[in-house]
Amino acid sequence: MIQLLSWNCQGLGRALTIQNLGDLTHAHASSVLFLCETKQLDFRVNQIRRQFGFYKGRSIKPIDSAGGLTFWWKPDVNVEFLFSSKYFIDTVITVKCDGYVFRATWFYGPSYRADKAYFWQSISHLSTNHSCPWICSGDFNEILDSNEKEGGVSLSWNRPHYLQNFMNCNDLVDIGFCGQKYTWENRRETNDLIRERLDRALVNCHWFTSWLDSSVIHSARIGSDHFPLIINHVPPHEKSSRSFKFEAMWVDDPKCGQIIQQEWRLLSTNNSFISWNMNLAACKKALDPWSKRKFPNNRKLINSISSELSLVQACNLIDRIKENELSLELSRLWDLEETY
Repeated sequence: MIQLLSWNCQGLGRALTIQNLGDLTHAHASSVLFLCETKQLDFRVNQIRRQFGFYKGRSIKPIDSAGGLTFWWKPDVNVEFLFSSKYFIDTVITVKCDGYVFRATWFYGPSYRADKAYFWQSISHLSTNHSCPWICSGDFNEILDSNEKEGGVSLSWNRPHYLQNFMNCNDLVDIGFCGQKYTWENRRETNDLIRERLDRALVNCHWFTSWLDSSVIHSARIGSDHFPLIINHVPPHEKSSRSFKFEAMWVDDPKCGQIIQQEWRLLSTNNSFISWNMNLAACKKALDPWSKRKFPNNRKLINSISSELSLVQACNLIDRIKENELSLELSRLWDLEETY
């Protein structure tokens, strides 16, 4: 199967947001991506879509620079659109390699109280006449109970339970998650900090029957107040050992040239082909340990710092200075990847 990515990016106008989006799509090899609150017109959204290798997309324009949805996909899937509005995009996705078909509905629930009742009533029976595996994901702008909120005004016992009613009417269950408990925060200081689990993935019984190994990962929050959702139902594969690769960034270090000159001169035979390969092997053997000391694996560093950032953001008392330092370091590493 494939990996899905869902994120309230809160605008595609910031460099850090674009960097994080690029890293997410690269690191998780997502074939399908949904973004809400793009706050950009189609021309700019399509520029970014093509930049990250998604060959097709469909967008809902923002209203007065607010809101905006976009859905992107790669050539390994076919997409049929059932319905779209400023609040959700409803699709049927077919995976070309194995013929699997599933329904995916991508949400950006209304944030204003005046709009909530009509919206949730209008989709109360969204599952009618669709018996295939179904997943609903995105920013629902709703929580189930007080366990999904920290800080701010306490929930009223008699408040409308829009999300729970929607799940009950459509026979949906929460798939759960790995990572940070809350998916949104207002980024205030401790006494004014509010955190809620607004983003999630819901599935029907047909989905669970088809893909028991499904999981949702809350990735680190970078460039937005929301955490991205990585929806994964692909069993992990054992990685083969990585082949040697000469990196362009090494050329900027004089020591690289010195190592090559030294190793290339050591070996000489009458057969030019054998000599060439022996010299290449010698250079590889010398460059490999040097490069690991001089240029630690950029991808491993990015993954390590992202994990550290997630831990910082999961603390009750968030160290904003440390959070900012880690975000800046990630931005520097992403710049380094783009340069080379």
